[in-house]
Amino acid sequence: MTRIVWVLGLVLGWCLPCTVRAQVQLGDQVQMLSISGQVSADQKAANQYGYAGVSIAFENQSPDKVVWVGVVKAETWNQDEFAGRQMIAEVQGYTPTMTAVGKQALVTKIREAPVGSRIVIEGIFDQGARNFQVGSVRVTPRTGS
Repeated sequence: MTRIVWVLGLVLGWCLPCTVRAQVQLGDQVQMLSISGQVSADQKAANQYGYAGVSIAFENQSPDKVVWVGVVKAETWNQDEFAGRQMIAEVQGYTPTMTAVGKQALVTKIREAPVGSRIVIEGIFDQGARNFQVGSVRVTPRTGS
């Protein structure tokens, strides 16, 4: 009996991580993403602040009305910064880089974030459609002058 319980525990120990990963992994083009950066006035300022300047448009708005963010860190659900950086790199060159969709209160936080403030946006990013389903937004106003 003890041997059966031990073998069962061993099998579950090997299979459970695969099962959990399969539930979190959304696909090659759709993954959870966290972007940290600074809201910038334009593309040039965004590129100077971070390693990538991304423009965020908004659902049902003109694609010309964008918020620029100088990205200093992008990571996937498992804190993989290399994969996050790669996801951003693959959509560079498009303007807008991505379109924020989701709850209006969260999207409004991005749209109304003051230039110079730090921002962290988390959600599900679809690289193919370049849609960012926003799950949370934190904006920290700029301190000092």
